[in-house]
Amino acid sequence: MNLYKYRNVPPRASALLESLRGMGYSIETAIADVIDNSISAQAENISITFHWAYSQSYIAILDDGIGMNEVNLEKAMKLGEISATCKRKEDDLGRFGLGLKTASFSQCRSLTVSSITEESGFQCLRWDLDLLASQTDGSWLLIEGYVEQEKFKQLPLLEQNRGTLVLWDRLDRSFPSNITERDFLDVIDSVQKHLSMIFHRFIEDGDITISINNRKVFSWDPFAKGHLAKTWATSSTKLVNGNGARIECHVLPKLEMLTNKEAEDLEGVNGWKEHQGFYVYRNKRLLVPGSWLRLGGIQKWKQDDIYSLVRIQLDIGNSCDEEWKVDIIKSKVTPPHSIRESLVRYASEARKRAQQTNKKNINRNHIISEQTPSSIWNCTSDNHYIIDRQHDAVVALSEQLSNIEPLSLLLSLIEKQRPIQRMWASEPDEELKEDPISPPSPEMYELLKVMYKNMISRKGMTHSEAIRKLNETSPFQQYTELISKLEEI
Repeated sequence: MNLYKYRNVPPRASALLESLRGMGYSIETAIADVIDNSISAQAENISITFHWAYSQSYIAILDDGIGMNEVNLEKAMKLGEISATCKRKEDDLGRFGLGLKTASFSQCRSLTVSSITEESGFQCLRWDLDLLASQTDGSWLLIEGYVEQEKFKQLPLLEQNRGTLVLWDRLDRSFPSNITERDFLDVIDSVQKHLSMIFHRFIEDGDITISINNRKVFSWDPFAKGHLAKTWATSSTKLVNGNGARIECHVLPKLEMLTNKEAEDLEGVNGWKEHQGFYVYRNKRLLVPGSWLRLGGIQKWKQDDIYSLVRIQLDIGNSCDEEWKVDIIKSKVTPPHSIRESLVRYASEARKRAQQTNKKNINRNHIISEQTPSSIWNCTSDNHYIIDRQHDAVVALSEQLSNIEPLSLLLSLIEKQRPIQRMWASEPDEELKEDPISPPSPEMYELLKVMYKNMISRKGMTHSEAIRKLNETSPFQQYTELISKLEEI
């Protein structure tokens, strides 16, 4: 006998939907979520239309998939119809049963979905957030049919007589009232780049064609597959205890081995630094376009220029969503503990290879360029580093010697014998750090005095000019206390 009493407390429609609008979608991720449904519906062609008309602007996403009958369309429009724990088809890109609605409501206040199948013909349902907000009883009123005076928006679907059309009207989140046409065009460009990245494997394999305002979206290859200058890559390998997960490591070619066009393409939407690390795919759909997934031990690996050539393809199936903690927007994952050690092992080898290949050629010049103009090291056109013979310290010491030939020989020896390979490769996973500052010493003070006297007596500088110059000269700018002790001659 049940001793409990129950109450039915359904959520207020308008309040819940307004809350769901803040789930964190961008317009790029929202459109990608809708396209997931098109791919699951076996669409081959997906056409996105951005129509600019100020407050009457709208976005239409049309596919030529199998479409939905009346029953299935109502299920698709219902929030949470399919549980996240339900077993799905292998090619299904959905998970929570919320994507179409939450992605759409994150951008617009009116969502219309129309669909055509050969058996049931044309069907259309519509959510209107303003209508729901006006219902004092909190009811869920799903409107049948489209807005009659906007039938022209349905024509592309009616003409192809198959598939599904998703319409976003009243784009209060995507395009607020102060947006300009230029802003509108910038959004289109951003969406195009995002889709070319997220669905690049579908596009490459010829599974789908995506177009935006009748312009074809081309795929973005993050791994430079087939490039002859790639220094290292592995074949796809099944991970032990990975529940079918597979890994494939790539170290991209150095920048000097790429054409300007190749370098620009590989840089991607977010830049070299942000696109390093793991690329996590679920059924070929890209979830994470570069991340170290909080791996690397106590000090988690961070995005670092030295590893910008590392890109690791990691494939998981849609039965692993709970195991990998895939979020509702499908942009974040957390690797299960059972394979974290394997991932670290593969990634560590890739990072080591990249470091040996890169030798900091991406950020080494950047660091040198950020030093003061008086840095003691000069970079030649062929990327070698030599001691600047005109550096104030070198000049000051030279002028104290009657024969500078031994000094020149010593400097040349230092240039040739620097342990560069050992410095770059001995600690492959250690982040790039500045050299530690040596403590002030009598020898350093004596050298400063020699330089100071040379500036005053030979270069005709005033005391203040010489002090300022020393404070701007590497590495002496680190010893401001010693410089301040120099007495005016």
